[in-house]
Amino acid sequence: MNFTVISPFKNYTPTHFTFINFYKSIWDVKNFIFIIGYNTPQDKEFILKNYITNYSLKKNISCNNYNFLNNVELYYKNEDNVSYTFFLYKTINDNNQMNNWHIIKNFFYSLILSNANKNFYYISVDDDEFIYSKDISSLKNKIKDNKILRFHFVESYPGNTYKDIKWCLQAWYIHRCSVDDNKRYNCGACKTYIFNLNCKTNQNLSLGFWYHSGDSLLENSECYKIKNENYNILEFNDLCYHVTGLTIKNLKYTKFFNRYITDINNAKDGKDGNYVNFDKYYNDIPNHYKVFRDDTILKYIDNRDIELLRE
Repeated sequence: MNFTVISPFKNYTPTHFTFINFYKSIWDVKNFIFIIGYNTPQDKEFILKNYITNYSLKKNISCNNYNFLNNVELYYKNEDNVSYTFFLYKTINDNNQMNNWHIIKNFFYSLILSNANKNFYYISVDDDEFIYSKDISSLKNKIKDNKILRFHFVESYPGNTYKDIKWCLQAWYIHRCSVDDNKRYNCGACKTYIFNLNCKTNQNLSLGFWYHSGDSLLENSECYKIKNENYNILEFNDLCYHVTGLTIKNLKYTKFFNRYITDINNAKDGKDGNYVNFDKYYNDIPNHYKVFRDDTILKYIDNRDIELLRE
């Protein structure tokens, strides 16, 4: 099966090379497409120096009428029989950040769709999403059968070093603590992925080949087991590891810098980003949700990411 990974991120990601290692090893991916935004010339310089190296093609792409999306450049390289395409663009932070992000996604995914090979399969994930199965062959067979698949998200609960990383059974746990009084497990924001573009779906693919699952496809998923409090962590099969940070300080650096719409000190609880109340709730998370050790992702950690780790 021919898989292409499509992933956006902005300015910096703590797991760029680890992400590539993982999808090459688990999914045998031969083609990566990265959509990378930057705010400043310094951000662009960092990206070009560390992520987009030895490129063999560069050209500008027109994006008229986007005052917060400009200077789009296309870079391409082939390395060890794996191809990499980079869309690099300059953007800005403003009070309409989320709305602008939807328009940016529409621009790039529409461009990708117009050039997509429908005989290929696509893994459309954010840079911190690692889709995993203990039985990857069976999972691929489901995809061949045009299955649209739901995955439960387990979110990184990092420590002081990347080797201390643990996982929380509740994804976006800071947000859930901010908005839920009863602290019950909520899988509404877990994701369903559309790997085959020939699948019949009502989703707008120009915003990405996925959607937040809500109550759809719940039965037979890990989300179903968790919702009914009938689970054994050791028996989980299909998961998405949500690597929001490799250390506590790294998580705060990455998410606070890129995800806050307003000043952190003036943000209203739960309304200005999933990490607004991080300091308020982080240490208390194990009292509300299951936190457990799992070294699956550690197998793919790349030293280049550790050397670039920002805290």
